[in-house]
Amino acid sequence: MHYSFPPEAELAWKSLSYFANWREMVGVGDPGFVRTGFAIVVGSRNVAKLRTNVAMLRGLGVDTHLCEPRELEQLDAGLNTDEIALAAYEPLGGHAYPLATTKALADAASQLDATITVRTRVDKMIYRGVRATGLEP
Repeated sequence: MHYSFPPEAELAWKSLSYFANWREMVGVGDPGFVRTGFAIVVGSRNVAKLRTNVAMLRGLGVDTHLCEPRELEQLDAGLNTDEIALAAYEPLGGHAYPLATTKALADAASQLDATITVRTRVDKMIYRGVRATGLEP
């Protein structure tokens, strides 16, 4: 979730529950989500920027915190922290596989009678209120 653009960070944070609870929330498929935790590290020149970004992320509800190099060493004993001034650690972070995620979303959409087409130009989205309900080529 360590983006510096708040809408992108918020989208990543809200998406995490989908990836972590895929079967319950989407119903079919498997995006291959692996929880790894995530650390972003900075040298002394970027400490203030990291502090600002972590404050913004925490304001959005993201589970992240600042940590000193010693804490990083406890998370990964093989990590060389000589040039690290400060880090932010996000214990819930991880990654999914883009192709598996795309296929799982397509499978879920197909179960809802969506038609999946590829290599098709889209000229217009059709809305019912604020909800997109279709596309026109």
